[in-house]
Amino acid sequence: MFLSLLSALSEDERQAFNDIYYRLEKRCLAMARKITKNPTDAEDALHDTFVKILEHRKLILSLPCHRQDAYIVTMVRNKAIDIYRKKKHMESLCYDTGEEQFESVTFDDGEKIYESMEGFNKLNEIINTLPPIYRIVAVMRFLDGFTNEEISQLLGIKKATVAKQIERARKILMQGIKEGGYHGK
Repeated sequence: MFLSLLSALSEDERQAFNDIYYRLEKRCLAMARKITKNPTDAEDALHDTFVKILEHRKLILSLPCHRQDAYIVTMVRNKAIDIYRKKKHMESLCYDTGEEQFESVTFDDGEKIYESMEGFNKLNEIINTLPPIYRIVAVMRFLDGFTNEEISQLLGIKKATVAKQIERARKILMQGIKEGGYHGK
């Protein structure tokens, strides 16, 4: 399927697809590995996402570059989460381990952001309301679990810039959490 989709591309589309792939491959693969905790599953998430991109190339290629990046990173993240959930669900069916387990995530000061899948989904909704400049680093930090140094390397920006953007995003998130009556459960 992948090869048939590739062969249907015009030369301009093929070049644009290659540019997108090489621009985002390392970042998306690292994020998917953190989520799935499995290199093979991470590669599957990346591959499945790029097949979807080929299928919907007109929409993706019509977006501005920064929107393409955010959209594709979100697609890979969501696919990796889906793979992780399916794997955990299969494990629970096979071993009857009970409820799906997710690690809780905390801000740097120790305040919990979420402890459950419901909390994760609520946090994701609030993060999606952030201005784009903060949204990318917030997703990488709070949802994907990257360190400031890793974010700095992946995005090619200074570590101090990452720290400041995370600080600002955190303030906005905390305000959104408090206004929404959300308390991390």
